[in-house]
Amino acid sequence: MFKEKLKKELLDKLKKDLLDNKLRYKKAKEAAIDSPGRMQSRYDSSKEEFNYEAEAIQKRIFEIKKNIEELENLSINFNNDNINIGSVIKIKINDEIKNYFISPAGGGEILNNDIMVITPLSPIGKILLDKKENESINFNDKKIKIIEILWFQNIIKTNIKKITTETD
Repeated sequence: MFKEKLKKELLDKLKKDLLDNKLRYKKAKEAAIDSPGRMQSRYDSSKEEFNYEAEAIQKRIFEIKKNIEELENLSINFNNDNINIGSVIKIKINDEIKNYFISPAGGGEILNNDIMVITPLSPIGKILLDKKENESINFNDKKIKIIEILWFQNIIKTNIKKITTETD
């Protein structure tokens, strides 16, 4: 299923981010250990700075782990007339068409080259939740029309049409 592919792609990105942050944390902790303390130089604060950096990275690691868990527990095998978490939607903002995947985590990521991940806590996510196809709403002085809540069959047809158009 296409939504499962999107979910896996997003999980892979989050897991890579987790590994990158674990490596950054390890380097920051090592730098803090190797830095001279106040006993050696009263003007050198690098040990404290590296510890602050490590602490911030550790918080980010916790956040990423929580996001991965939320996404792994997300059930997206449903068809619903309303937009909700797990929906893939096509909207028109003024004259521009955009595709979104509403996910509990990973906001801002781009999946499948043209689908932006938004969370239900984002301003646009909040306003789109529970809306239906063909509804129009105003958001930040822009008119948004929900063109389609995309299901597997719709996405396959759209991508085939897109590929055909690009190769002509």
